[in-house]
Amino acid sequence: MKRSLLAGALALACAASACKTSNPSVPRRTSAATVSEERPELQPEFDPVEESAPAETAPREVEVEVPVEPVVARVGGEEVLVSDLISTWMRVDSVGLRDLLENMVVERIVMQEARDLGLTVDELRVAEAYTRALAELEAGLREQQPDLTLDEWIATKLGLEPERYREGLEQDVRRRMYAERVVRQFVLAQDWAEVRVLVVEKRDEAERALQRLQGGEPFARVAGEVSIDPSGKRGGRIPPVVRNDSALARLAFATEVGGFGGPILEGQRWLVIQNEGLHAPLEGRWPEIEPLLEKSLSERPVEELEFMLWKAEMAQRKPADFEPLFELIRAGG
Repeated sequence: MKRSLLAGALALACAASACKTSNPSVPRRTSAATVSEERPELQPEFDPVEESAPAETAPREVEVEVPVEPVVARVGGEEVLVSDLISTWMRVDSVGLRDLLENMVVERIVMQEARDLGLTVDELRVAEAYTRALAELEAGLREQQPDLTLDEWIATKLGLEPERYREGLEQDVRRRMYAERVVRQFVLAQDWAEVRVLVVEKRDEAERALQRLQGGEPFARVAGEVSIDPSGKRGGRIPPVVRNDSALARLAFATEVGGFGGPILEGQRWLVIQNEGLHAPLEGRWPEIEPLLEKSLSERPVEELEFMLWKAEMAQRKPADFEPLFELIRAGG
């Protein structure tokens, strides 16, 4: 966990220092061009007595300012352009590059959704979360580099200014907090079911588990003993199940509150559920829903399934155009 913390910090530093151009789809570096543009004058009206000769025109020179592509390095009088960097990066680590760009797109969508919802984050909460993140980073550093302070590690190992790095870390914490609230609001703004689930590999295992539940054993105990899903360690509790066409959602909304559902086959695994509650959509603007949403987050952090549901919906509402990236790759050759 500590090692991944430092790796995450390094990734954040890379993200903060990469792609500083405000428009990535610029042509390769060139200087301003002079363009000759023919501007023929309008011909005079026809005179039956005397025709006027058309006025002679001269080419008009118009200066066009061509965007200059940023330079990322110089060596031996030659420039390394941002398109060269992106093109090479794509060949060496295409997955990493696309993941980074996708994360940046998701951040933009999060903040757009937050503005649309009027959603805000208490700056005191941000400060507390930032302090915790900084403490975790320093603790991990002490284990791996006990001879370096955090600022020394940032300056010597990452080659960044410590103050700017800390500002970036604080911004990262703030964006994460906005993302948690945007995603949870998306889930709670729909019909959703509060469900526990246990997952096993074979149908007969699921049927035996269901018999134990119907016999009165607590779901949390049975799930903890037999479920192969990570949720078993939490007594089978999973993120809210929203109404959709998945087998789990159909079962959840077809099961009476307090009752058991299943077994059903989902993928290659068998599921048994307990419906602990059906909830109407959470409605209202941010000041009205903030207390309920903050309470929800304090009881249970946002989980991967919720984020994936939100992300799939945003891909439909706000599809991203990655063509500028491919233009840069082509420009780099």
